[in-house]
Amino acid sequence: MMLKRAYVEITSVCNLRCSFCPGTGREARFLSPEEFRLLARRLRPHAAYLYFHVMGEPLLHPELGTLLEIAAELGFRVCLTTNGTRCSPPRRCTSSASPSTAPRAADCRICRAIWRPCGTLHGPPPPAG
Repeated sequence: MMLKRAYVEITSVCNLRCSFCPGTGREARFLSPEEFRLLARRLRPHAAYLYFHVMGEPLLHPELGTLLEIAAELGFRVCLTTNGTRCSPPRRCTSSASPSTAPRAADCRICRAIWRPCGTLHGPPPPAG
């Protein structure tokens, strides 16, 4: 059976305590790239889209770029829901930065994909005019 989408909780960690969120009593953790790859491979025959959204804040995941790369390798389209607290204008990635502080290319793609000063995180920007 082909589903349109599958919701995947890549982390149970959140940096807010929103009044509308029931929270979770589960262990705070991040899905490892190996766990994600295994799960995504199992989901691939059944879904075209992965939604990074359940109880955690996906932008807190330290390996988000790696998870997005794995999803792309497997042919998934990825959507994520975020509280937006980790969003900032995209920074310029330069090769002159030291290797220990330079952002990975995937991290910069994430920033450019998320930062929409004229739109919302829930949809495309409104039509011009």
